[in-house]
Amino acid sequence: MSEIRIAQLVGNTSLGGVSNCVLNYWKYFDKEKFSFDFFTYGETDFDEKVKRIGGECHAIHDFRDPLKACSDLKRFLREERYDIVHSHLTSLSVFPLYVAKKEKIDVRIVHSHSTTDGKEKTAVIKNVLKRFADHYADARFACSVKSGEWLYGSKVFFLMPNAIDLDRFSFDPSARKALRNQYDIRGVCVGFAGRFEYQKGLFRFLDIAKEVSKRTESTAVLIGDGSQKEELKRYAEQNGIKAIFLPGCDEIERWYSAFDCLLMPSLYEGLPLVGIEAQSCGLPVFLSDAVTRECDFGGARFFARADEDLFSAISMCEGLRIDCREELISRGYEIRTAAKRLEQVYEDLVLNASKKKTDR
Repeated sequence: MSEIRIAQLVGNTSLGGVSNCVLNYWKYFDKEKFSFDFFTYGETDFDEKVKRIGGECHAIHDFRDPLKACSDLKRFLREERYDIVHSHLTSLSVFPLYVAKKEKIDVRIVHSHSTTDGKEKTAVIKNVLKRFADHYADARFACSVKSGEWLYGSKVFFLMPNAIDLDRFSFDPSARKALRNQYDIRGVCVGFAGRFEYQKGLFRFLDIAKEVSKRTESTAVLIGDGSQKEELKRYAEQNGIKAIFLPGCDEIERWYSAFDCLLMPSLYEGLPLVGIEAQSCGLPVFLSDAVTRECDFGGARFFARADEDLFSAISMCEGLRIDCREELISRGYEIRTAAKRLEQVYEDLVLNASKKKTDR
């Protein structure tokens, strides 16, 4: 079989989770058999990461402006030959996959990476578009059972785990000591890493951190960027919450070692990559009950509301580590194994599409 060329539509790479998940896979793919081109909503430092490992990035308009985005994608699909278009845009996938079908791309994949709580501004649009998301698709993928059922209902889909490099995400005591000294972190370090957006429930995060500080010495550390960042900073200052805000970084695994727990009071999720990474480092994670139980590898605790039991559990996390690695491996979250599995799925899809052409 000749090289399989795949257009990976990852959208906004500043959001981190989806694009980093696909990049993780690309690192461990056979570069002689496959090539990945990443389609993004604009240049970020993600582009350089892709180039370092032999991929290409192409900027197109956001598919929330479907006419311009479809025009951009059509131009690229006509200039280049792709065997697969893999759209990671969840409900918005209907637009790029329509273009891919028109341009006679043999394999078109829709991938669900999220859900909705029905309350965010885009909820109505998401719920309308999800009825059509897989209309032009040859295969359905999802990062979790919950996200797959949200987008596809009872239809069959392939579960592609948000796999990670377990060797990279392991506890590092020297990083813990260095970062805690550098930022003068004492007591329990309550951590968050991700987007500062409505979905993540970060005002609730700060409220919980404040309650924990009443019970033990503690510091909240929030790493990332987003539209709510300045408002969150003001909220912490106005409410006397000891919180350190830091930009996103390429060595987040060092911070997992410095944290004493990861706190994610999310309003909705697919299957958060940071929850997987943190548990690989042995970090206890506290997740809202909006997060799928699939994110529990032995180190997760779920909560419906912020109450005394939650505050007490977090306040007792200092220095606690939980070994989740065997569970991660057994459930297919080791990236080398997961990448080989995905390679085979791609090959099978291309082969089946070729057979269908021959049989016509």
